[in-house]
Amino acid sequence: MARHGAGKEAVASVVMNRVRRSQEKSSGYWWGNDVITVCTKPWQFSCWNVDDPNRPKLLTVEAKDRNYQSCIRIARRAVRGALTDRTGGATHYHAKGVFPPWARGRMYSAEIGRHQFYAGIE
Repeated sequence: MARHGAGKEAVASVVMNRVRRSQEKSSGYWWGNDVITVCTKPWQFSCWNVDDPNRPKLLTVEAKDRNYQSCIRIARRAVRGALTDRTGGATHYHAKGVFPPWARGRMYSAEIGRHQFYAGIE
């Protein structure tokens, strides 16, 4: 059984892996080279998409919400470099049962919660 918060931590690792990989490459990557740009790049993290059904929840969450507080703690650890990356260096992920074209023929590096994580994708 997965640890509570393991999925949130894995997604935070993906964000930080993208930031790190982009900063290591002199020309960067298309997804951006800082946390805000990586998170808000269109069509990357669905909660930021205007038409995503979860977007209203994101915009109206209150600071006292326990899930929000958990996410903030995880994000702070990730930015500080204090979060263990259990994704194997993944820069991409998707929900199990979804088959995006970019994942075809690729082996995932980790399966955490209801998601599969992929490393080595440009």
